[in-house]
Amino acid sequence: ASFVRNREVPEVRDSNHVTRITASSPAEINRLFARVEGEFADAPHRAYHIYSDTPPEIEARLALEGYERILGFEVHLHDG
Repeated sequence: ASFVRNREVPEVRDSNHVTRITASSPAEINRLFARVEGEFADAPHRAYHIYSDTPPEIEARLALEGYERILGFEVHLHDG
């Protein structure tokens, strides 16, 4: 996965998201989600860019955790 970060504007989703995700095993997905929490600890959201080649296991995990699809390829979880 690639992590896009701009710590000067943590609230801007296009500047703070995960993209090109390849994790598919449960262990890889758990490591990815743990890293996301560390990388984006100061951001009020978690954003993942999902493409046709994103493993379906990622989409399933995001759905289970309450993420919502926005703009057809992004999924977000908002605080509050």
